[in-house]
Amino acid sequence: MDKKLVFPGTFLSAGEEYLAGHNAFENHDGNVYSAVVGSPVFDNDQKVVNVVSHANDLKLIDAGTIVFGKIELVKDSMIFVEVLEAHNNGEPRKVNGASAVLAVFNVQNSYVDSLSDLFKVGDIIKARVMGVNAFNIELETKSSPSFGIVKGYCAKCRVPIKMLDNGFKCPQCAMAVSRKFSSDYLVK
Repeated sequence: MDKKLVFPGTFLSAGEEYLAGHNAFENHDGNVYSAVVGSPVFDNDQKVVNVVSHANDLKLIDAGTIVFGKIELVKDSMIFVEVLEAHNNGEPRKVNGASAVLAVFNVQNSYVDSLSDLFKVGDIIKARVMGVNAFNIELETKSSPSFGIVKGYCAKCRVPIKMLDNGFKCPQCAMAVSRKFSSDYLVK
């Protein structure tokens, strides 16, 4: 049995190699794809591929999940985040190419003029999931001081920013940095 995890629509085999078995389907070209989340099982004797479903075992991102993500795009009123890791009450959640959004009104309890003042592309953030729908994952960083940037990079040099006694600075160019840093900031 192949331990690889597949999702609905994942290519499994050309139709000439294997036929679609349980939880698999053939498209109009004869190629075989997964119909569920699970592990593919290739039966070499019967030349059939089945997918063992993991739907009941799989824990997905939901409200309250804590995520770590890389900032991909910063706009004045919203940032887009690639979710790298997620857990809820200590249990890991499945992340498969998930992206999320953090709106300006969910960043902090005080007024924010522009998110580009608080976040930069490439920064790693810690946030809480407020909700999940068919279109996106909505994040927030205002409910705890531990939410925010856990690893930031200098906008000029792209080296990790260091936390010092008197604030945050770039160790290379000595530029002082002001952003939405987490109390769990990693680089000291």
